[in-house]
Amino acid sequence: MQNTFSKVYLAMCIDNVTELAFDDVTPEDPDFPFIQGLAEAGLISSKLSRSDMNIPEDVHDNHILFSPERVIAKALLLKVGLSKCSGVTDGGISSLVARCSDLRTIDLTCCNLVTNNALDSIADNCKILECLRLESCSLINEKGLKRIATCCPNLKEIDLTDCGLDDAALQHLAKCSELRILKLGLCSSISDRGIVFISSNCGKLVELDLYRCNSITDDELAALANGCKRIKLLNLCYCNKIIDTGLGHLGSLEELTNLELRCLVRVIGIGISSVAIGCKNLIELDLKRCYSVDDAGLWALARYALNLRQLTISYCQVTGLGLCHLLSSLRCLQDIKMVHHGSASSLREAEEVEDALRAEDRALP
Repeated sequence: MQNTFSKVYLAMCIDNVTELAFDDVTPEDPDFPFIQGLAEAGLISSKLSRSDMNIPEDVHDNHILFSPERVIAKALLLKVGLSKCSGVTDGGISSLVARCSDLRTIDLTCCNLVTNNALDSIADNCKILECLRLESCSLINEKGLKRIATCCPNLKEIDLTDCGLDDAALQHLAKCSELRILKLGLCSSISDRGIVFISSNCGKLVELDLYRCNSITDDELAALANGCKRIKLLNLCYCNKIIDTGLGHLGSLEELTNLELRCLVRVIGIGISSVAIGCKNLIELDLKRCYSVDDAGLWALARYALNLRQLTISYCQVTGLGLCHLLSSLRCLQDIKMVHHGSASSLREAEEVEDALRAEDRALP
């Protein structure tokens, strides 16, 4: 086998295989060419027939090489995972999708050689693609995404974390009205304008990740709340321009279950109260390093967020009284993370209340 990644696609002549993963495999791996090595790594779960591999009957070696001449004639793949495979190239992707036009999921996470040429090939061949993961593919831009958005109308999930994209890319992506999951973490050039594009046409969105998109403001949250009312998971960590007004808009997201607000340093208890009152289905809330959040926020959570199961309030300005009230009110709460509070005695007091409540629950018939 030559030391080129595209040769691994020869494995796709396996009968009835619908999913293939080569995560973290590189061409330099000594076991890369061998079926046994791939199986031991958990990359192939189905048995290969000798006819599929074009192996002569007189060959009995357990370490069987892939045949470079074997044509991919039975490509039934629906999902291929190539996450962190450093040898993946545009040419390899082109060869893959030309033979596997029924692919629903393509994972190219951290395949940093991939460019718009690969996206063009995917767009030309995979018309029913539903999931595309491109995290840390820094060589792609809005031109490649325009092709994807135009040619893949069924796209439901796309991960563009750390791709350095801007609002122009989101303007194209907004054509994908079937989008359910959109991950844009670390794309610091994205602003309110880009999110307005998404909000205007992606009303089926249920998960949005804006981690460290620090140009986002309250205006974006207003657009989001108006256009994407089905959102269940929202990550706004380190979007430090957001203030209580923005969280007030989130209060209209009645289906919201998971909200990450880590390090929103300008948010205080009023904003948390708005979320607690409006988002009755909230299950997980992360307020770590929201330094200005105080007991007012906890009191609102205690009264309204009755389904809350996980809460992180490390580094928040809360007291033992607020913690005690929270713990005594939220009977569904399973996990609370709280470190670096001002008063160790307050924390101990809250922990004692929590222990007492758990003991009471255990005593119930």
